[in-house]
Amino acid sequence: MRSKLILLLLVLLLNKISNATDYYWVGGAGMWSNYTDCDVANAGPDQTTCGTSPIILAANVTTGANWTGGLGTFSPNRNSASAIYTPAAGEIGTTVTLTWNVPDPDGIGPCTATSDAMNIVITAQITPTFTQLGPLCQDSIAPGLPTFSNNGISGTWSPPSINTAAVGTTTYAFTPTAGQCAVPVTMDIVIELCCIGSVSVGPDATSYFGLISEQCVTKTAVVQNGTGPYTYSWTLDRSLLAGESITNADAVTVTVCLLDTANLCVTVTDANGCIFTDCAMIFAQDVRCFAGNSGDHKIFMCHNNNTICVDQSSMNTHLSHGDYIGQCVANRSVQTELQPEQRFGLNFRVYPNPGYNNFTLYMNSDSKYQNVEIINMSGQIIKQIQLKGQDKINFAINNAGVYFIRLINGKNILTQKLVVLK
Repeated sequence: MRSKLILLLLVLLLNKISNATDYYWVGGAGMWSNYTDCDVANAGPDQTTCGTSPIILAANVTTGANWTGGLGTFSPNRNSASAIYTPAAGEIGTTVTLTWNVPDPDGIGPCTATSDAMNIVITAQITPTFTQLGPLCQDSIAPGLPTFSNNGISGTWSPPSINTAAVGTTTYAFTPTAGQCAVPVTMDIVIELCCIGSVSVGPDATSYFGLISEQCVTKTAVVQNGTGPYTYSWTLDRSLLAGESITNADAVTVTVCLLDTANLCVTVTDANGCIFTDCAMIFAQDVRCFAGNSGDHKIFMCHNNNTICVDQSSMNTHLSHGDYIGQCVANRSVQTELQPEQRFGLNFRVYPNPGYNNFTLYMNSDSKYQNVEIINMSGQIIKQIQLKGQDKINFAINNAGVYFIRLINGKNILTQKLVVLK
């Protein structure tokens, strides 16, 4: 009986071997295996990614296979055919080769271990660049946010537009359009309070201390484009002389009664802390005099180059004759030009003074003044001359009277009186 069983087994074995062209014996597993069961490694297609953006690998699923190469991370691990690979920062801008390794199933053949490689091109990300916007003034019309960066990256902003309603800093985020391998960026835009207002005190003025109708000057500060309420501070460029006064120096309207010329300035501060300033020259002189027994003061007038003391009631008659208010300026012998030694120590000098029609203005050679203004007794500018570094200029005034010559450099002003004779 036993021999029959052995014979039957041999017959079956021979039948198997006779058809074994497609099989091999796997001894360790105790089984026959078809040759087509051998796995060949396939790492999948080459891929491209942007920066450290992860990619999904696509190797053939094989027991015991694993990935080699790369400095990045594999999720869940290197044994997963469809692992998610996240490049390392150091791999940006390079090509990384990953190899999928398939082992011999039992290590004794006839199947053999195989491997296949795939390349990942890792593109460096572009950082969009923009021209900085702002600071912008509160409530101003804001520019649009650019839809393309300076280096050609398109995208969108959040918030989508600039709001200038409130003072402060707002962060605007730019998100590149997909597919450009660019990183998001932000821009901080500052909205600030802009002091665009101004104040004006009007033109220069003339006053005659002792002449009741023209003894004092009243000035009002007119503010434009500021935010009320306002505070005011009126000041002179010198100390008050005995008998002079400045009234309401902290109000919108001020009154000054001066004995001599001074620069009157106002400083205005608005509700937002913005500061505006303006000045006016007050050409003042003391014209009081006393004559007769009444004890009432009269006024000086220059009549035919002689100083006389007259009642105020006769002033207009004298003015109609070409006289002028104030004391006469003493005549000097006529010279064609000042000698050098006569100019030393002067900021500027007008010669002759008084004189007839034609005059020369002398300045120190190191003078920084830029403009000359000639002003009549009504405060009108009758002539302006631009200085270009010269140390003297010639000019003419045809009408007799008292004038003021001003040298100007910004807020720095020098003034001298000039008398033009008939």
